[in-house]
Amino acid sequence: MRSDLDARNTAFDKCAENNLQLLDINADILNRYEHVGVFTKASTVEPFTKLTRTRMDNLVVETRARAEELRVKTRTP
Repeated sequence: MRSDLDARNTAFDKCAENNLQLLDINADILNRYEHVGVFTKASTVEPFTKLTRTRMDNLVVETRARAEELRVKTRTP
């Protein structure tokens, strides 16, 4: 029973750590969104090079990857 309790406590601590990291990701996203200005919005629809749009797409992919790493996996029996 003791080893089972220790294993559950370790798993709980890992979940709590991942939850804090997910909160950091969300805060980072909200902070970036809060500081979007007129020029940032205008540059996302830039017709020629679309550099800003590409940066935004890369940021989305990176954020999804970080969140997926922290996601709680279901246990298979």
